[in-house]
Amino acid sequence: MKAPKLLPWFAKQYGLPEERAQALWAEAVRRATLATGWIGSSLYWQTAWNEFHRLAEAESQRLHPITSWLRLQHRLMTMPLRAASDLLRASEKILERSRAA
Repeated sequence: MKAPKLLPWFAKQYGLPEERAQALWAEAVRRATLATGWIGSSLYWQTAWNEFHRLAEAESQRLHPITSWLRLQHRLMTMPLRAASDLLRASEKILERSRAA
């Protein structure tokens, strides 16, 4: 079964690697199948998502507490670089448009 397209986003929100999130999704689907007995019903998907969120939350709590601070620090340090990169990219597009006209 394919993983949902939102899985990488949820993995990032919980601070998990994407591969680990896929493993947790597979486990959540397995548990939802055992719990509901039906595959594809709305109750099945609701159970799978609830189970995934429960597993991901438990997994993120097991990570060392300093990792969340390190991720935050990394994001704060890269913000100016991202902003400068976006500004440069936007100015390049404006320059290309003015040359084409």
